[in-house]
Amino acid sequence: MSNPVLKDHLFIQSATKTQSMTLQGTVVKTFALLLLAATSASWVWYNILKYTNAKVMFTYLFLGLIGGIIIGFLTVLLRTWSALLAPLYALFEGAFLGSISFYFELRYPGIVLQALPLTFSLLFCMLFLYTIGLIKASRRLQTIIAISLGAFTMTVLIDWGLSMFSNFHLGILHGSTIWSIGFSLLLVIIGALSLVMDFHFIEKRVKEGSPRYMEWYSAFGLMVTLVWIYLRVLDLISKLQDRKRR
Repeated sequence: MSNPVLKDHLFIQSATKTQSMTLQGTVVKTFALLLLAATSASWVWYNILKYTNAKVMFTYLFLGLIGGIIIGFLTVLLRTWSALLAPLYALFEGAFLGSISFYFELRYPGIVLQALPLTFSLLFCMLFLYTIGLIKASRRLQTIIAISLGAFTMTVLIDWGLSMFSNFHLGILHGSTIWSIGFSLLLVIIGALSLVMDFHFIEKRVKEGSPRYMEWYSAFGLMVTLVWIYLRVLDLISKLQDRKRR
């Protein structure tokens, strides 16, 4: 008769319980990534002001963008390395956001102080609606988001292709027309709905007892969505200000 205390399934359950991800751990790691990004963005902003050189700004923008894309893809492919890759992504993304925010601030004074609160307001608003069950992460919602993001990607690629061979640009992406503003607003809404899918993903992984490194991966995924929303909000506010100036 074997010892009832030393059962394989008990060890498996214990190991899974002590090493599995938690909601609290995911929240802490999300704030850690946001803090790293904010620190990096502030440091970049300070250096741009210090050297007052457009080349410095675009250098940080380029390095942050390329570095963020590379580290982001690596994080998706190497989830078990998320504890290392996610913070690196936050630093690169912070450099990118710091430089592009500075650029928008030069053209539209005060825009960053409008975009940041709006971005986090959307985060907490969608979290509240998801928590009370008013918005659910259905398969239909997931399909809508996937199709919308695919359509946006195709539109950007078409616009880029046209600009390569002519001076023509798609009006829906540029300018301050009603259609362009409406399109930007739609992209902000898509980003907000994507947060619901992120919350569902995190909740599901916690219930399944996913490995602890998934806390970093989930925080990384949430940050990707927040970056998208912030950039879309910047674009929307800039178009609204352009329209006011007309």
